[in-house]
Amino acid sequence: MKLYGKIGVIIFNVNKMLTEREKQKYNRQLILPDYTEKHQQKLKNAKVLVVGAGGLGSVVLTYLSRTGIGTIGIVEFDHVDETNLHRQVLYNEKEIGLSKIELAIERLTAGNSFTSIKSYKEALNINNAKSIFYEFNIIVDCTDNFNTRYLINDFASQLAKPVVFASVANYEGQATILNYKKKVNYRDIFPEKPDNAPIKGVLPTLLPVIGGIQTNEVIKMVLGFEETLDGKLLIYNILNNSQHIIKIK
Repeated sequence: MKLYGKIGVIIFNVNKMLTEREKQKYNRQLILPDYTEKHQQKLKNAKVLVVGAGGLGSVVLTYLSRTGIGTIGIVEFDHVDETNLHRQVLYNEKEIGLSKIELAIERLTAGNSFTSIKSYKEALNINNAKSIFYEFNIIVDCTDNFNTRYLINDFASQLAKPVVFASVANYEGQATILNYKKKVNYRDIFPEKPDNAPIKGVLPTLLPVIGGIQTNEVIKMVLGFEETLDGKLLIYNILNNSQHIIKIK
């Protein structure tokens, strides 16, 4: 297993040293084979933006923070609705009507006080996307509509920021990496924006599977693992446990 430390021209420095308490917190990572304090320092120095704090976002945000990503940005303007609760595990029934981003910050900070959270309580749009994206190394797309997905793709492409994308619907999930070493673009998968279909259901157990894969790709990119979903689309069906990986041209 070869580990590198760069994403495109972005190099994850290791200038922020681990404290003794951090070494204790991340002990089960630090005793992994071929894993050293320098790898944990790369996580600490990484800046990752998550767009959307819903079903996928709940999983991604929780485990990025618990793994030790040093700076996490969250873009979310919505409030908790009862229909969210079967899959958005950051929230509960007593919080219906409250701000998702404020609740997410509270939960993430309680889980790992070493993670710095930057919040953007607003809808992502053409006027703010560039300024929000600019200071982060990786963008994670946890949104649920095509308009925002194209917006994230296009602005991240302009700024040369890699995007870790995932989506879920019914019993199936997808995940890939965009705008990374192989320069695959979301428009290579969907050249034209599909019409927004009616809201689809989703089995809640699909979210931790696909969200876990999405989170794992972020961590592998930060640490420089060679095998990622760059240029490949993973499709997973939770009913029959089938998994397919399609190369994207």
